[in-house]
Amino acid sequence: MWPAYPEGASEFRKIRWLATAVRTWKAWLWRKVDDRDLRDSTGGYYRVSEDQAVMLPLLEMSGTGKARHIPEALMVYNQLNPHAAGLHMGEEMRRNAIHLERQRPYDRLPTATDARSRAEDNCENRVLKLVINCGPCEEYIGTCLASVRAQTYSQLASLRHIDPCGDRTSDAARIASDGDQRIEITRNRTRLYAMQNLINGIQRSLAAPDDVIVVLDGDDWLASEHALGNYCIHLRTSRLLGHLWQLAFQ
Repeated sequence: MWPAYPEGASEFRKIRWLATAVRTWKAWLWRKVDDRDLRDSTGGYYRVSEDQAVMLPLLEMSGTGKARHIPEALMVYNQLNPHAAGLHMGEEMRRNAIHLERQRPYDRLPTATDARSRAEDNCENRVLKLVINCGPCEEYIGTCLASVRAQTYSQLASLRHIDPCGDRTSDAARIASDGDQRIEITRNRTRLYAMQNLINGIQRSLAAPDDVIVVLDGDDWLASEHALGNYCIHLRTSRLLGHLWQLAFQ
């Protein structure tokens, strides 16, 4: 099981990276991230390493007291995709890691904002906006979408953005969605890559400030039909109702 950050950790850009999939956060917290910090050293949006570019500011604003690790496998992390970015864009990922480490960290949010979060987190039916980024994952998209459609948690909307990569991922996604009204599929005309797809997905979701953004890759899948429901139980029952919730993975 992927471990949590040590309690009290603060220099997230200098210690081991642990805030990986599934990644989740409140929509209002996302809106505090400067657009310039979503861009790499070329000035364009990150094509890879977008997970770190997003999560580092969120972690810095939240701290370990508010960014909660859930010690339960809620997602299956697929390491078999031969098209994974880590296998083909390694040099760009290394450049991005250096660039991210050099950026100025965000300040921790004040306690007044913490009180707002605690007061408004009593909602029993938290709306989850699931944003799924797809590159070439024709072999796995069916499993991913089947895991989404099987979720027993009802307050769920899923937006899937598919980059054209010369395979049949888009066709396979439409077949696997089987008309499920909770799933909206967008096929990009050109390849936009991870960060731009994430930004577009959040914009299309029309998320309210206290809705929760959930990010999943198209070649991974949720571990059970109760994964998101169990996540929401943690969200409601923790004594530290936080800004950002980090889910474990296998």
